[in-house]
This record gives sequence, structure tokens and C-alpha cells, in this order.
Amino acid sequence: MNYDAIATCIGSFPHLSPEEICDTLIRTLPDCPAWPQMPQRDARENMYAQYAETLPGARIDPNDGKVILQADGDFAETLTRFYEQALGDDLAGFEPKSDSAAGYQAFLSRLDSLGSDGFIKGHVTGPISFGLTVTDPDDRPVLYDETLRDVVVQGLTAQARAQCRRLSQSGRKVIIFVDEPYLSSFGSATIPVSETDVIECVEAVTSGILAEGALPGIHCCGNTDWSLLTRTTARIINFDAYNFLQGMTLYPTELTDFFDRGGALAWGIVPTDPGPLATETVAALSDRLEAGMKRLAATGHDLDLIHHRSLITPACGTGTLSTTLAERAITLARQVSDEVRQRWQFS
Repeated sequence: MNYDAIATCIGSFPHLSPEEICDTLIRTLPDCPAWPQMPQRDARENMYAQYAETLPGARIDPNDGKVILQADGDFAETLTRFYEQALGDDLAGFEPKSDSAAGYQAFLSRLDSLGSDGFIKGHVTGPISFGLTVTDPDDRPVLYDETLRDVVVQGLTAQARAQCRRLSQSGRKVIIFVDEPYLSSFGSATIPVSETDVIECVEAVTSGILAEGALPGIHCCGNTDWSLLTRTTARIINFDAYNFLQGMTLYPTELTDFFDRGGALAWGIVPTDPGPLATETVAALSDRLEAGMKRLAATGHDLDLIHHRSLITPACGTGTLSTTLAERAITLARQVSDEVRQRWQFS
């Protein structure tokens, strides 16, 4: 599928008013608006607590959002009910909740006003990042517990599928990003996770999204082994093109296969570090993007195909920035999109 360099965003924002940020996102990113996570509004809106609420055995600290999965008490009975729901067809209970996802609820109230043209984006925390951050009561990451890992994978898949169904009511094509920041540490001694674990866990979520007729994407804001992600059913790979472009050029064969399956790259060309974000210009970022695309094309890919199979985003979420800088990030993404689309005669 072609995306023709439309602009969208990553999930988190520093705003406290869900209505304000939803209106800003819809106005600034009309081709592909997304619902906002608001971690400064409530600790339960961080990317781990927000998706833990529907998991059996979850204990969420309301003060700091820390999550523990605990298999005690009536866990076996709760686990049975969980699997009946997660693997069934009634997924309404897996949608983000009003007390921990105010941005989602405000966004849903605006679906009817969006019109049916274009795309709409949701997101879910990836199972590797979730499984390495959330622990059991002994402070052991739940990814290393076979039972709890499967709970995480099935729970996140059900939550992604639930979003697909609700967001599709807009009439737009749904994109769901699986956010995997921890993959930037894949291969290091501090995170002993195998290739098989990464592919199987991520694939479970992306294939679930695809089965709902939506487009699965994977977001990683650091460098990683991109060949792993091309071996999943993800249709979009979102990467930090401002800082880590060179890493993407190291996998020409894998990217050829990815493009042949309809894959696209979401170029995180707008920096989210406060210094460069405050000073970069549309022209400079557009030139940087084009230079990066030409560099990728030089490894054996058709430049026109790269143009069509592209989206423009900030490099990462903006939840830790000021509201001014966060809005600058999405404004620059939209302006770079407008600039390159004009250069490539897409509009």
C-alpha cells in the first residue's frame, strides 16, 4: 500500500487536557490523526500501566504507574476467564479505559467528525518492551516466565484488535503501531532475548492486527536489527531517521522482501531531543529526508517506490517535552510532509 509521505505521530504527549490535544492532532495531522497517551496527566497513562489493566494478576501503583503481575489468589480462575475473552470475539473489555486513557475516550468522541477518507492510528505497547519492564513480585521481568509471557502477548494482541474494531468505525483505514523501544537494546548482554522470542512475540500482535483488516506497524526509536522486524507481518516500520538512518541501510535484501510484501517505512525525521527540535527547519529536515532516501535507494531500491511507501513522523513520542515543543514536533512533521509531497508532485 502507498502512503505518499503523509504525516502522523507517535503516541505520547505532555498535555493535561485530552480535548485540547485531540483537537490539535486532528487539525495538524488530518491524513492520519492518532489518539494521545497523556502520562503527565496520570501515572496510569504510561505505556506499561495503560495496557496492564486488563491482564490477570496485574497490580498497578497509581502513584508511579509501576506494574507487577502476580500469579496468586484466584489467578487460575481469572486466567481462564481472561483467555476466554482474549481468544474470543467479544473484545470490548480490552479497549483502553477512561481513567487511564482519557485521550482515547476524547478521540473516540470525535470519530464522526473526521470523515472517512485517509487513515487513523492507534498504538499498543510491544510485548518485548512490556515483558522486560513489567515484573513479578520478585522483580523478575515477566518475559522470562512462560505463563506470564503468554498472558502479556495474548492481552496486548486483544487490546490491539479491540482498537482496530473501534477505530474502524470512522470509515478510515486503521494503522496500529506496536511500540518496542526495548528492541534498541536487542543483542546486548543486559537483555538476553533470542531472535525467536522477538519474532514470535511481536508476530502474534502484528498478525492479530492484520487479521482485523488493519495495518500493523512497529515503532522502535533507537537502532536495532531491522531484519527481525521485516520477518514479521508488520506492514510499516517506524524508525528514528534523524539519528539512525545508516542502520536501516544495512539490510538491503531484507528490505527488498519487505517492500515486495507491501511494506512501508515511517521516517522519524523530526528530532524529539529538545535542542535540535527547537532549531531545525522544514527545509533542512526535508533535505535531510531526501538525502536519506537517496542513500537507501543506492543500496538497490527504487527511489520512487520509497517515496510512495513512506510516512513522516517525529522520531519518538513527546510525552516528556513541554507542550510547546511537542506541538512543534507534530507541526514540523506535517510541514515536512507537505514540502516533500509538493517536491514529488503528490499533491
